[in-house]
Amino acid sequence: MRTPSGLDILEEFPMYTLLLSAFLELVELSAHEDMIDAKRLTIFDESMGKAMFISHQWLANQHPDPQNKQLQVLQEGLRNLLAGVAQVSQPVQSELFHGRMPCPTASEFKSTPLYVWYDFLCCPQDASECASRNRQHAIGSIPSYVAKCKYFVVLCPALTHAEQRVTLSYETWTGRGWCRAEKMAVDLAARNDSCTIIIESPTHAKLHFHLLRSPPAMGTFTVESDRTRIGQMLVHMVWNKLLYYREAGDMHSYRLLLNEQKSRWFQGLSMDPIDGLVEGFVTDVDPFDRPREFELARFLHQNGFQSPLERDAAGWSPICFAVVKGSVDLVQSLLAHRADPNDAITKPKKELAMPKRFSLLSLAVVYHNQGVLETLISARADVHARDARQATAIMWAAVANDAIGIRCLCQARADPSDSCHPGISTLQAACSFASLDAMAELRSQAPSLSLKFCLHYALMFQGGFYEPISFLIQARADVNEQFEAEGKMWWLVMKLGSLRHKFSPSRLTLLSYHHAGATPLMFSILSGSFGVVPLLLAAGARLDVRNSRKQTSMDLAKIVRAPSALLQMQQAQSSLEDDDTFFI
Repeated sequence: MRTPSGLDILEEFPMYTLLLSAFLELVELSAHEDMIDAKRLTIFDESMGKAMFISHQWLANQHPDPQNKQLQVLQEGLRNLLAGVAQVSQPVQSELFHGRMPCPTASEFKSTPLYVWYDFLCCPQDASECASRNRQHAIGSIPSYVAKCKYFVVLCPALTHAEQRVTLSYETWTGRGWCRAEKMAVDLAARNDSCTIIIESPTHAKLHFHLLRSPPAMGTFTVESDRTRIGQMLVHMVWNKLLYYREAGDMHSYRLLLNEQKSRWFQGLSMDPIDGLVEGFVTDVDPFDRPREFELARFLHQNGFQSPLERDAAGWSPICFAVVKGSVDLVQSLLAHRADPNDAITKPKKELAMPKRFSLLSLAVVYHNQGVLETLISARADVHARDARQATAIMWAAVANDAIGIRCLCQARADPSDSCHPGISTLQAACSFASLDAMAELRSQAPSLSLKFCLHYALMFQGGFYEPISFLIQARADVNEQFEAEGKMWWLVMKLGSLRHKFSPSRLTLLSYHHAGATPLMFSILSGSFGVVPLLLAAGARLDVRNSRKQTSMDLAKIVRAPSALLQMQQAQSSLEDDDTFFI
């Protein structure tokens, strides 16, 4: 029998969970064996209600949370959500790209019994041979656990690791291979109703939004052999999701997943992608005499196309999928069959934020397929072609952090100072998505590029990752620069958001309402990027600056109910500034 993750149910370790009400009563975390002895765990079945998978980094080498700090944040955060004191909000960039989306509400959380899966509680922990064997079974069952969960919670408050003495946060969570694999299990589960929530403090929870999935194998691992193990799990998950799409009749999603395996899911792994699930391939082409023609015929068959110039219902042609696949031979074969190097998708791909007229060059850089990019440029693809957002390929290379793609496009005379709607420059776009390699490459290609508002964009969109902010500070970006919306479209977005804030508030409307004259420090507070506040303060961010609504950063911190530690930090900094007086 198969499970929603594609694993055989006989291979699974039972999915032990704790009822939410019992989880909220915990004073400290007890190991799985102690929880079993106390008869506090329940083997979850979806007929019982809903489940919540907690993904987090351990705060010590031998214990996930020795001082129960993460536990307290999670418990307080869940209590606030259940009571309606806090709400799950939509990230700024998500609302900009997709418009207003529904977020889980207190009534939804309370509509059915809710069970919590937390690794230390629910997986064997002791050192016995039996526990070790069961622990490995449980780890291998993680994709199935995730697939059974309605909610996937990223628990990532800024806390210090006991031995490593580094601050763990959402930024470090995104870099961990196992954390990436857990999130990828959500994307590859045979369901489409799951919800990913990020909890960074007791009063701040938001939906997860990340345009470009991060390959698990490219993340960091404590045990190097885990990289290969994750690869084996990925094969199961991809195979199962392909079957899910085939059975649902969703051929476009099937084609996209089939072709993005190597460049997205299996990147960093030495394994071949799944060839396809379409049976009955027959051709007269001899694979030894005409290998490229044979490969093209098989590609078209496995993707359900009848001809090289066909287009599917979502507006994608065979060459679009060949570019995603990263096959230079296929792209060259399709070009030889009169495919257009300036082809583009003819309908928007909303879930990937790809607008109408998204070009082959843009697809190549988003998937980091440099060989295909060079092939298209050699075939005279237009590096200045614009999509429905007026963005060119170099803009998307910046978003996707493709430094090599930026270099290649600049050599083909693309403009590194380009901009797109609603008035964002290429460098600002790179900052918006924490694309550190792209930021460095753009500065290398055009040292005179303006840093104006780059700090604001880095804080507005991607959550204020430490390294990009540090890079901009070292490049002498102004930490006290006051923001103004540039261009008619950006002004209109902010104006409409500001008006909407009075009757339908969100993170975007809050930012819109307070944006004029706001400093990077204010943007970090308004966007909930509290982890970089110490970095900005250390770089000289002032606390006495007021925005156009006469609010200081301290005022805004109180409005958004920032963590008390942040308020204390600002108060201490304010006292230092008050004492910083020279006498003669």
